[in-house]
Amino acid sequence: MKTLTDFSYDGEAAVESLLKNSDYGSIEQAVASLTLFTHPETVKQTANKALFHIRRYKAGEARKQIVETERVVLCDNLSPAVAFLCANNLRKTDLKEIQYNHIYQRAYDPEYYTSLANICVTPAFLGKLTDKNRKVKQLLKYRVWAEYGFLPVGEPTPQKPDVYASLVWAKYLPECTDLQKCLLEKIRRMPKSRIALSIQHFGWIFA
Repeated sequence: MKTLTDFSYDGEAAVESLLKNSDYGSIEQAVASLTLFTHPETVKQTANKALFHIRRYKAGEARKQIVETERVVLCDNLSPAVAFLCANNLRKTDLKEIQYNHIYQRAYDPEYYTSLANICVTPAFLGKLTDKNRKVKQLLKYRVWAEYGFLPVGEPTPQKPDVYASLVWAKYLPECTDLQKCLLEKIRRMPKSRIALSIQHFGWIFA
């Protein structure tokens, strides 16, 4: 039975080995099977833009702070998660031991922070790989390019991974045919949220 010492104390190598010897057969197939994405027809209604004028706060800043010069409200990772849940008609309690991930790490850029095209959900044990693992990052970037045409300004066009054609991807979450209506219904139930605050001050993608 291998221990962490056998993997040179590298937890990522241990996870990759476990997945390679599992039914998934590879880390890429595990990611393809276990990652949740918003339906392309839902994302199309946003033109790949951020839903709200929100970005992550920096050192010395505070959550819920309003920055008039940037026309943004500051947040932690709550607003992207709420955006994903609302757009996909999910409740927080529907998902367990998961992580919300930005495919492109542009947390301080409000143009991409709450873009549905830039957010996916993985089991928590895979979440760290979306930040650190080169193969996983390449795979997810190509996926949103191929399915949504999403590519932040200044980023190179992602190359198609060699294994991409052989992967079996999980089905998309159900399509939301009227995203604006769906989001408004849910936002009205959270009048004190950072999302509601940003809409009150700066509007949002639909107004």
